[in-house]
Amino acid sequence: MSAGADGYVRDLDYVDVVHPRMAPVWLDYVAALQGVARPRPVDGYDYCDLGCGAGLSLNMLAASDRRGRFVGIDANARHVARAEEFRQAGGLNNVRFLADDFAAAAALDLPKFDYIALYGAMSWVGPEARRQALDFVRARLKPGGLVLVAYNVMPGSAALAPLRRFMLAASSPEQPATARIVAAREALAALKASGSQFLRDHAAATRALDAAIDGDPGYLAHEYFNAHWHLPYFAEMRADVAAIGADFVGSATIEANSARLCIPRPLRSLYDRTQGLNERELVKDMVLGRKFRLDVFARGGRHVTGDAHFGLFDGLAFALPTRSAASMPQNFRFPAGRTTLRSAVAVPLIAALAGGPVTLGELVRQPGLADHPVAEIIGELNILIAGREAQPARGPKHALGQDGDRFRFGAPLSGRTLDAFLAVDRARFVAAPALGTGLHLNATPARAGRGRLVRRCPMGGRSAETAPIGYRQ
Repeated sequence: MSAGADGYVRDLDYVDVVHPRMAPVWLDYVAALQGVARPRPVDGYDYCDLGCGAGLSLNMLAASDRRGRFVGIDANARHVARAEEFRQAGGLNNVRFLADDFAAAAALDLPKFDYIALYGAMSWVGPEARRQALDFVRARLKPGGLVLVAYNVMPGSAALAPLRRFMLAASSPEQPATARIVAAREALAALKASGSQFLRDHAAATRALDAAIDGDPGYLAHEYFNAHWHLPYFAEMRADVAAIGADFVGSATIEANSARLCIPRPLRSLYDRTQGLNERELVKDMVLGRKFRLDVFARGGRHVTGDAHFGLFDGLAFALPTRSAASMPQNFRFPAGRTTLRSAVAVPLIAALAGGPVTLGELVRQPGLADHPVAEIIGELNILIAGREAQPARGPKHALGQDGDRFRFGAPLSGRTLDAFLAVDRARFVAAPALGTGLHLNATPARAGRGRLVRRCPMGGRSAETAPIGYRQ
């Protein structure tokens, strides 16, 4: 198998994938929700994706938000070439890609960044590369900046470590990655057929085995076959990031920030009397069985409450990107159990969001909402966001403008991704300027036909106006 000096797979590319929660608007929402006051970018912002892979996520962000100046860095030159293909297909001039490892990245002529993403990178590199990545963040993250660290985590990944070791043992390191994957899949199938006691005892390993047998080879190679596989507890990752001057803010998995939504009743009293942040997050990780965390950290900032907290939502808007108000569910199932929306707040809230994007300041003045405390409105809104029905957005002043202008920037990349990925769920996204991130097209309408999803627009590009979007991009 071809690997660099760092032991990272080089002969099979990672999958094309989009992570919408990498978007600045999502990270800003997490900080606002958690009451973390920090300096915010005023005239545009700078964003770095360190370990950007094939760059589809970053290109989608660049196509969705022209205020941003984006830099993607990856040690794999083939990944960078693929990212550049997407950039050119989208006609994007606000993103660039650089083929460098973490150590070389520190010496590049780059700006200070308002946002840095380490999405998965810390899970698959060795101790020296992790140190170099964090040194980059230390040197390049602005005061008030946010860093997203997404990583494999214990204890949720505990049953996967022996499964990975079993796959590695089934093949030779000298084989190409494709051959190693074939051998590993044959061994996994035999293990499953054997009635393995390990698999009977560990349901998570069984699910991972099934996914490995049927999964994308590029994903399997990069998830399991790199020389290094790092499985920290939250407390360990938090300590590493704290050492470079960034403090934990919250999770980009929104329900994980709320004990009401993620802690079941039998554990609530234990959770409430647990004192330290590390210990409380461990309770959450045990309940949720999280194998992968999306943690947001900030350089600087202070916790505020009351009116000062509500003011942190200034500059954010909210919308229902995929569903009409009439079809909105009233009940949601979270790890803590079933949660029902409070109709007195939810009905006028959903009606307002359906015409979105709409700001919190506009929401609190809406008929039916003006008499409710702001905290109640935020609480119901957060349930909708945690339930994947609403999401933070950029706001009307950023979403609209001239017809041609709002289509021209993001549309070519949307057409390119639909041409390439209509049948691939993880990459079936279109650029959504109103949201500031990619919008996922769920399977049913997407497979109904590309002609229904994407139509020509007056400027000659393509828009992603579909029936369920609910507002013009």
